[in-house]
Amino acid sequence: MAAGRQKPKKKNAIRRELPLHLMLVPGIIFTVIFCYIPMAGMVIAFQKFIPAKGLFGDQKWIGFDNFTYLFNMPGAMSALRNTVVIAFF
Repeated sequence: MAAGRQKPKKKNAIRRELPLHLMLVPGIIFTVIFCYIPMAGMVIAFQKFIPAKGLFGDQKWIGFDNFTYLFNMPGAMSALRNTVVIAFF
């Protein structure tokens, strides 16, 4: 180390950087609320979901049966095509 420089103490560094860390808190909260919490609801697509039992109740796991039912409906491909056209053009 140079003769005149001393290593800053850890408590002083934490105290000095605390406002910067606090500025991260709203972004972290926003990310958790709008990105991570909705992922728990995505499991509903693979279950025979009964709302009365709740999100974490005893639901029957059916895998891709909901998707095969959806894509075997008569207007499913038309609706999918319309959704893609509206989203990208």
